[in-house]
Amino acid sequence: MEWFKHDSDASTDGRISVLRMQHGSVAVDAYWYVLEQIYKYERPFSVRLADADAGSARYSDSMRVLCGCMQVPCEDMEALMRSMCELGLMGVVGDDPCLQVTSRRAEEALLAASAKSKAASEAAKTRWSKDDSDANACKRTANAKQLKTKDCKTEDLNTRDSGARLRPRFTPPTVEEVAAYAAERGYAIDAERFVNFYESKGWMVGKNKMAKWKAAVANWARGEDAAKGGVDAKNSEYAGAF
Repeated sequence: MEWFKHDSDASTDGRISVLRMQHGSVAVDAYWYVLEQIYKYERPFSVRLADADAGSARYSDSMRVLCGCMQVPCEDMEALMRSMCELGLMGVVGDDPCLQVTSRRAEEALLAASAKSKAASEAAKTRWSKDDSDANACKRTANAKQLKTKDCKTEDLNTRDSGARLRPRFTPPTVEEVAAYAAERGYAIDAERFVNFYESKGWMVGKNKMAKWKAAVANWARGEDAAKGGVDAKNSEYAGAF
């Protein structure tokens, strides 16, 4: 139990002196005991409680414990309690046959402590409410950023998909298609050799997938023409040497 201020000064309070003279030191000991119980449990000290079965009142458990500690009969202890109230050291709470006693300063201290606790609780609720509000705001901001990022990624994927759909899908040509196109363009190439060559490479041109086989046919024809021109020039050189 925390330190507390009591209503009287044991060395100078005349009421304490009168209580001691009337009932002895045990009465003063009982006074301090009761005062501590009031502060400890934050409620008046019960002397007698209503007993519905008996139709009267009985001494409380707290009273019986006090009497056992002081080795004083409950009736005598009740007389001490009433003397404390008459002297103004304690105040009576309730009416006969029930009896409770309390301390004025204890009541004031308990009320002040209760008000302080309530104020602290309200302040904590306000702080928690603000923290929750800030947390929700941060969460909403994070969700908005996440949603924006997701939308950007979706848009990027859609753009990629759209671009992929715009590009025609490559279909490898047949020997007949290559031969027909070469004849149409006047290319003197071996269509079967062209098809076999690129099939062996998986229709790859360097590191890229072939996109337009007709352009590849044109390049193939130019390559063959260049190679054929080189061979013809060399043969002419040899022929002139004889």
